[in-house]
Amino acid sequence: MKIEWSPRAERELTQLRDYIAQDSPFYARQFTERLLLAVERLALLPHSGRTVPEAGHQDTIREVLYQGYRLIYRIFEAQQLVQIVTVLHSARSGSHGTALATTQAVVMHDEIRKTVGAFANSVPELRAAVQADNAPVTVGALRRELKRALKDIPA
Repeated sequence: MKIEWSPRAERELTQLRDYIAQDSPFYARQFTERLLLAVERLALLPHSGRTVPEAGHQDTIREVLYQGYRLIYRIFEAQQLVQIVTVLHSARSGSHGTALATTQAVVMHDEIRKTVGAFANSVPELRAAVQADNAPVTVGALRRELKRALKDIPA
């Protein structure tokens, strides 16, 4: 499977690396390299992480624990894709709430995709947007596609 980092996860990893580098660039590089190795194994073993409790133990939303950090990811079997969604410190105050909000957003994204799916089958442009799951579809992108599609449907 291919590994993809969401913009949020990339930003969080960069911030984490930069924070550690303030004290030790060597340990920042070492930490980041080892964390990336932990993620790379997901290409071969995507179900090796545990299911995320906040996501109701959905099989496609999982996490890898690495040195006190939670790397929450999604599995897209059809696209042979593992998407790293977020990197959270497990001991950070409010981390559970952040993890809950993040996983709820992921679940909501899936629910929106399912709900729009039936309608999308009748509108080619929307169907293409929904099926192009190699990049996350945002609520805004779905809204724009719906508006575009609705303009073309006679009243």
